[in-house]
Amino acid sequence: MDKQPLDFSLAFGSAVHDVKNSVGLLLHSLDEFMSANPPQSEEDNHRVVVLNYEASRINNDMMQLLSIYRLENDRLFVSIDEANVQDFVEDELLAHDTLLKMKKIGVDVQCDFGLNWYFDTMLLKSVFNNVFVNTIRYTKDKLRISVDCSGDFLCMSIEDNGRGYPEALCKDPGGYLTRINFNTGSTGLGLYFAARVAELHENEGRQGYIEVDNKSTLGGGAFRIYLP
Repeated sequence: MDKQPLDFSLAFGSAVHDVKNSVGLLLHSLDEFMSANPPQSEEDNHRVVVLNYEASRINNDMMQLLSIYRLENDRLFVSIDEANVQDFVEDELLAHDTLLKMKKIGVDVQCDFGLNWYFDTMLLKSVFNNVFVNTIRYTKDKLRISVDCSGDFLCMSIEDNGRGYPEALCKDPGGYLTRINFNTGSTGLGLYFAARVAELHENEGRQGYIEVDNKSTLGGGAFRIYLP
């Protein structure tokens, strides 16, 4: 009997889904353990921060790979609905509360309580998860999240007081294939995914987009996503 050829894309999608679920369970277990057993020394705290960061990064990469797989295979369905922006931001902060506290990072939020907008909350959550985790890693001790309406777009930005983004990345934040560097471990997958998610948001001929630069009001890098 002839063997059926392996559908690699299907196997890849299934494997990514399984890994994502496993890492998500590990993160949840780590948070529960840390709540019951806070670090007793700076060395222990550092180890937990590293574990939390690396597990979060893997989880985010898996979520993005799964979404990109679905997008490339016409299986990613965008569900745009009205949402309160401040509630969305506060939920994201709560999801990263453990890491923020461990690294002693102060967060300033500027957002109108009554501001509602239309977007896919799950896709935008994946974007923010990645940006948050990386920003928490590279900032010194401050983050600023601001939301405002710029023309016909909602602008959501995350700023830090770290060393900033590389110049090449600022010029082409969505250019994933042009920035893969296996020596440094940098792929730009997160920003590529963010750019694709932004583009999936369209309204009356206007399409979403992202910006990355080092014009942060805190002196570091700034990520912005614009949604029509």
